[in-house]
Amino acid sequence: QWVREDSPPTRNHAGIWVWNTWFSLYLAAASFKILGVSTFSARLPFALAGLLSLLLSLPVFRKITKDPFTAALGAGLMATSVPYLLYMRQCHYYPLTTLGSLGLLYATWCIQEGQAKGAALFCGSLTFLFHSFFAFSYAAALAPAAWIFLWPGHRHSRRYQAAALAATALLCLPSVFYQKAWSRPPERLQSLDAAWSHLKVFLLAPQGPQLQGPGGHNPVGVARSYFRRKDRWPYNIR
Repeated sequence: QWVREDSPPTRNHAGIWVWNTWFSLYLAAASFKILGVSTFSARLPFALAGLLSLLLSLPVFRKITKDPFTAALGAGLMATSVPYLLYMRQCHYYPLTTLGSLGLLYATWCIQEGQAKGAALFCGSLTFLFHSFFAFSYAAALAPAAWIFLWPGHRHSRRYQAAALAATALLCLPSVFYQKAWSRPPERLQSLDAAWSHLKVFLLAPQGPQLQGPGGHNPVGVARSYFRRKDRWPYNIR
């Protein structure tokens, strides 16, 4: 794995790997132990995680859309997506974060419906995400939490969300401090300060990679130009 020379050490003083979390390594090691060392055994647990994601997508989409046809259509699009299939066979965090994200979506909808089981599901899914790839878990925690806490119609659900976040913090903070998860270089986007730096650049910088138009390339400039111009949407999306 490529690491910059000025990056934090990949191992601690005891020689233990601390660059990222270990769950994916444990999965591959367990598969090697059971099936022997091969490409097939390395990929198998991650491919199974991708298959579980596909199976989980149907109840998740049904809960969100309340429409069985739309849910089936969404699951079908996932099953026939070539990028999805390619990512799900990799021995990396992609299949694990996909599975954890779907679990988190399901748990968030359970919480907003006032179901106590949503808190346990949220805690389990977010902990799973953290140990799959901790950088991804930051946004995964903030987005549904902001939705529950800031949306007026979710006041009845906030105690479940708060309990889930507190339990997840208790489970994950020891690993955060042990692995010094905040000390990753910014371009790796594996630390809280790096994530915040990227968010500020995306929102406030005059240039950006995705949207071109007279208001600059960032969302703030786009919104400002949108309401100032008569031809409301003179942008090219790439």
